[in-house]
Parts: sequence; structure tokens; C-alpha cells
Amino acid sequence: NSSTELLNTSDCNVISVDWPAGTEWFLPSYYTAVSRVPYVGKDTAWLLRKLVDYKGLNLKDVHLIGHSLGAHVSGLTSKHFKTRVGRISGLDPAGLTFHNVPKQQRLDQSDADYVDVIHTNGCSTTWRPWTDCYGINENLGHSDFWPNGGEHQPACKAVSGDIGCDHELAYTYYLESISYGIDDTYFLARNCSAWNQYEDGECPCGDEAQYMGFFANPAVTGVFYLNTSVAPPFAMRDSVCSPGSKTDAGSNIIIIAFSTSASVVVIAVAGAIVFVVRKRRMQQTDSGLLVEKEGSDCDDALLNA
Repeated sequence: NSSTELLNTSDCNVISVDWPAGTEWFLPSYYTAVSRVPYVGKDTAWLLRKLVDYKGLNLKDVHLIGHSLGAHVSGLTSKHFKTRVGRISGLDPAGLTFHNVPKQQRLDQSDADYVDVIHTNGCSTTWRPWTDCYGINENLGHSDFWPNGGEHQPACKAVSGDIGCDHELAYTYYLESISYGIDDTYFLARNCSAWNQYEDGECPCGDEAQYMGFFANPAVTGVFYLNTSVAPPFAMRDSVCSPGSKTDAGSNIIIIAFSTSASVVVIAVAGAIVFVVRKRRMQQTDSGLLVEKEGSDCDDALLNA
């Protein structure tokens, strides 16, 4: 699973954060989840702030990774801090109600020192808004990746009636990318202004290689395109470009949202005590996560560990 892959790659700890909405392709559930996005961002920021206050967490060591609504939760989480987090990875950030909204209400490149975004269902439709085009069709990050053009994925074209397949492949690609280093050209992406130019072979390799996914290079920004396979493993080699210099994968905290819209995972420096908050504070509020109550903020035994 995602936690295992990340733990095998980085020396880190993992925290999962969830909220009880948005885990089904059901219209009322989706709108319920959307309404809770700001609150989940606020509550997640509260958790990080406690780690900063009590365990000396450096926000520059934080990497937020969110799928769909989780991508916007990641952005809104970071907005609660004056100091930007180190990195945010948005996996097909939700479109629908997030099209053409102010950046204060969604993920934006100003939310982190480096924001990379993978678009797998980034389109817009007025004909079938609830059966297609779940991702946003806007460039939101420092590096935006549009595999196979970013609207629909080859692996989903042969799957009839699989609603959300294109949208869900964003986190599938990201999870697969964790298994690759930078010694080869799997998931290598080329900077280009349009998908048809990439298809016509008009996009150069670039001075430094860029990779879609976990090993994205923060030093290489822009809009990127690449092809993927129709079946897993989805990564394909680029037979022309050369492997590039490795990005710093040593981010010490990662918050990840891999489910359709709701789940979040937090990864922190190995050796740090991650859960410093007493469970008695973990009550439901508007977001279903935290509530302020009388009592100690933290477990003294943990703080003294």
C-alpha cells in the first residue's frame, strides 16, 4: 500500500487523517465532502502546529500529497501558516465546484515552496458533469504534469462504465512512481506548450530531466507531458532523453490523500513522536476531526520521550 511504499523509500513515520464524507461516488456525499474541505484543512493545520510547538517540526520538511478534494485540503492546510510548507503534490485536484475559483479557496503554487500537480482527468464538460471530468483543467503548480494529454487515460478507454477511472489513475501513477529512481527514464516528462506538440515529437528533453510523481525535480518547472502504458506497470521509458539529476526526496513529513476525496496520510522524520495529541481531543466537529475541549493538549509521556 501507499504507506509501505513510502516507508521503504524514506526514513519516516506515517499518520493517517480521515473525515467521514466523500468516500463514495454519490452526489450528496460529494457536496458534503466539499463543504468540509476548509475545516479539514484547518484541523490538519492544527495537528501540524502541535508538532511544530511540541516536537520542533520544521514546516520546510513537510510534503503534502492529496488526491482530488485532498489536493485542495493540502493547499488550504498550508494557507494557515505564514511559513509555507516544503512541498505539495496535487493528484488530479478536484474540478467541478473548484473551476475558476480564487486561489484562496483551492490549491495554488503559492501554498508551498514547490507544488507539483498530476492531471489525469483535467477537463470540463456541461453534458456529463457527474460521470466525467472530475479533475481541474487549470495549471495550479510550479510543475504541472499532463500524462496522455491529461484529460483521459488509455487504461480507462477499454473499461466501459468505470466512472472515475481516469480520475483515480493520478494516485495510481504516483504510487507507482515511488518504486522508480532517477537512474532510468520511467515517467520522464518533457516540457511542452501543448499535447499535440508532444505527440508530434516537437518537445525537447530539456537541460535537466523532469519526472512525474514522487521524484519530481523542484528545480525544473513548467508544463510537462508524457505517455503511459495501457496496462500496469504504467510507466514507460523515454528512449530519447537521458536520466537526470535526482531531486531531494528527503522531505521528512508527507501528508497524502489517496482515496477519492477524503483520506490523508502524514509522514514525519523517523524518531519523532508523531501522535502527541490525546485521543480525547479527537471528537467530531464540522470536519469530523478535532474539537477544542478542556484538558491537556498533549500526552506528557510523549513529550518527555
